[in-house]
Amino acid sequence: MKILMTLSYYRPNISGITYYADQLARTLSQKHRVTILTGQHQKTLPRREVVNRRLVVYRAAVWKRLNKGLIMPTYPIWAWRLVRQNQLVILHAPQPEGFWVALFAWLFRRPLIVVHHCDFFFPSSWLNASLGFLVRLLHHFIYAWATAIVIYTLDYGQFSPLTRKRLLKAEVILPPIKLPPEHQPAQLPTARVKIGFVGRLGWEKGLPVLLKAIPHLARRLNDFKIILIGPQPVGDTSFQKVKPLLAKYRHYLYFTGPIARQDLAAYYRQFNCLVLPSTSSLESFGIVQPEAMVSGCPVVASNLPGVRVPVQMTGMGELVVPGDSADLAAKVLQVVQHPSRYRQTKLARQIFAFQNFIAAWQQLIANTVAVAKLGGGKK
Repeated sequence: MKILMTLSYYRPNISGITYYADQLARTLSQKHRVTILTGQHQKTLPRREVVNRRLVVYRAAVWKRLNKGLIMPTYPIWAWRLVRQNQLVILHAPQPEGFWVALFAWLFRRPLIVVHHCDFFFPSSWLNASLGFLVRLLHHFIYAWATAIVIYTLDYGQFSPLTRKRLLKAEVILPPIKLPPEHQPAQLPTARVKIGFVGRLGWEKGLPVLLKAIPHLARRLNDFKIILIGPQPVGDTSFQKVKPLLAKYRHYLYFTGPIARQDLAAYYRQFNCLVLPSTSSLESFGIVQPEAMVSGCPVVASNLPGVRVPVQMTGMGELVVPGDSADLAAKVLQVVQHPSRYRQTKLARQIFAFQNFIAAWQQLIANTVAVAKLGGGKK
């Protein structure tokens, strides 16, 4: 089968969406021919890249950026051509330019699977309000034309305005969790307690909340370091607002920069806990949570729809009030001081086994194609 997959950003961009799409594409390319249509978010990236004999990437030229959005005038042309050439379309949302993909899939009667990774958010201003209305309208059509919609969790699916009225055609598939064995210990600073943070250094990840928790932690912990793993977010000017806090608490911080996913296990296994203090619905799950859990590391995460699910499923951590630095510090202390309460690694590995992800997608594709051949679908 020929499968087209679309998303705004692909490798070498670092994000949960990119990782998910890459794992899915490589898995599907073992049996199918997979084409990826994405944006050329770096001018040095090739317009056409052959990853392997069954996986090819096409990158549409980027004319301009609007925050994280990419303006790509030639994208509709690529979408028209590639949708016609393939038998199944998988669209990773949010993706405003995905409107063209969904429209052509509808016109050419190609089954369309939309993967709902998260909602989107535009900071307050008249321009952003207008852009937000347009993006929501585009996604309304994308989801309406979808044959099936993949959601990480029912918890988030019932919360999101884009999916809660379309649950009849929603399929719950936990994201791919795949960590190789640890080869050598990570080089980290000596500290009795190591608290990990893995992700873009962006506002939606709750980094300011974590930094403001440091005074509360310092009153109870004599020797601790917060290990920050991840890149500065692309096109996110709000990162500048975090810099004063980073400078103020630099004594307690250790920056690694981006780390290859296959090397993260070495870090997780040295953390006393991982924190995910997200404050926005842009965070729908947090793949880093189960990654840490299957490595034996407990988690402290925000009590947000979707984000709370890994802790609820495994018991390997604590949930905190979103945006509450004092509560975050208290829960980190609880996990650090009572590690035996959160040793559910075996259960986590069963729940988040990569084979479960593969089997669920294989079944979904078979069902979606079968429904398309019958000329029907879930309404």
